[in-house]
Amino acid sequence: MKRDTAQQVVDLFYRHHFATTSPAMDDLGTAGGFSGANLWRIEDDGNSYCLRRWPEEQLDHQQRLAWIHGVLRQARHAGCSFLAVPLENSHQATLTIYEGSLWQLEPWMPGHASYWSQPEAGKLCSAMQALARFHLAARSDARSARISPGIMTRRERLARLWENGAVTECFLRIESASQHDLTAPALRPIAVPICNLFRLLASEISRQLNWAVSVPVEIQPIIGDIWHDHVLFDANGQVSGIVDFGAMREDTPLADVARLAGSLAADDSNQWDAALRAWSAAHPAANLDRELCHVFDRSTTVISGLNWLEWICVENRDFGSLVPVMDRLRQIVRRMDFLASSL
Repeated sequence: MKRDTAQQVVDLFYRHHFATTSPAMDDLGTAGGFSGANLWRIEDDGNSYCLRRWPEEQLDHQQRLAWIHGVLRQARHAGCSFLAVPLENSHQATLTIYEGSLWQLEPWMPGHASYWSQPEAGKLCSAMQALARFHLAARSDARSARISPGIMTRRERLARLWENGAVTECFLRIESASQHDLTAPALRPIAVPICNLFRLLASEISRQLNWAVSVPVEIQPIIGDIWHDHVLFDANGQVSGIVDFGAMREDTPLADVARLAGSLAADDSNQWDAALRAWSAAHPAANLDRELCHVFDRSTTVISGLNWLEWICVENRDFGSLVPVMDRLRQIVRRMDFLASSL
């Protein structure tokens, strides 16, 4: 995406937010993320902003993105100042259509995703408490109790990969492509353990998901993909920003709890206990089903490696540099290894 197109978006739709006539714009590309969005950081008179261009396929999901923006506004008005809420354009809308793409402008949230490099108990607590504050703020009075859509999706996905104690044609296609595809040879050494560990773990994960579909949960807006890189901390170890809400959906808050705890605590049982205590203390009205949290985490761990291999080697999706993808896959292998040794 050319810089002058981004500049035109700013000039035509967002000029009223800037004090200077030519704010500095830094093209960040996809900024190492996996959503496919292009980002620009804009500096203007001491203030920082993020201009986001959504992938072209999001043009068909404008209503969903508008819903996400509404949830964020609701949560922000309820006191969640750490959320990156999109700003209105010159037509009083938070989504802009320009040259076949959807754009939005939001404040640049301060801080750094520093937990892995500087893990601290206080930061883990702050992250889980911030998540609980979002869940409280995003609730509505008309809440329903039913089976988690996320659990159903995982169960269906596992069924496409594993059926009646054996791998399916879908699994074999992914395995073959990931180990022989010349377009991504670097994946081969890591694809082998992912596929082998999946064979070891699939039956047990299937059993756990079959149990989970019998557990009704309260449904509300959740962040959907809240993990290490999306939670920013200030110098005092407090959450200063949560970013990237493209995966927001309606499901049980426990899906978010498991996603964030799994990302930050990995397989450390003491840190998991601390994370769940922190979220529960900040959200005392919620029913914290610890076993369901662990089913979310384990099933995500076991299925996600195959998802990545299929996206890259079968569907030929382009994630830019494979370096962050490989880092993610190595983490998945470590967690699958631990799970295989503990079940």
